[in-house]
Formats: sequence, C-alpha cells, structure tokens
Amino acid sequence: MSTEYDENSLSTALDIIENIESRYGRLADRLGEVRKSMPSENVETIADQCFELSVEIMRYKHYFSSVKKLAISRQDIGFVHLL
Repeated sequence: MSTEYDENSLSTALDIIENIESRYGRLADRLGEVRKSMPSENVETIADQCFELSVEIMRYKHYFSSVKKLAISRQDIGFVHLL
C-alpha cells in the first residue's frame, strides 16, 4: 500500500471535514436552543429527544475532528518527503 499522498487531495479532504465538523457543531447548538425554548405539553419528551440527538451529533463532530487530525498528520508526513 502506498503511503504517498497528494497534497491537494489532502487539503480538499481537510476543507470538507472542517465544513462537516462546523455544521455538526452548529446543528447541536441549534438543537440545544430549540430544546430550551419549546412551548408544548410534551416538552419533557421532546427535550429529551433533542438532547439525545444533540449528543449523537456531537459524537459525529468529534469523529470528524479525529479524522481531520489524522489527515493533518498524514499531510505533515507528506511534507517531510518533500524536504
């Protein structure tokens, strides 16, 4: 398996990952706002579901953060070969 990485491909991948990571973070924040401002007789049930969903979203956000760190480390390895 080749360990050579195209610098442009890694940069594009990092941009995509950062975009996804940012969107997940904003979505989790928005769910928290909705949960706090919900006028309904089922507030507790809906709020619990929003909380569970926001936790799941944050898991994905952390996953993409880990992938981004891995891509950055691979990018750094690629730069070493250029020196």
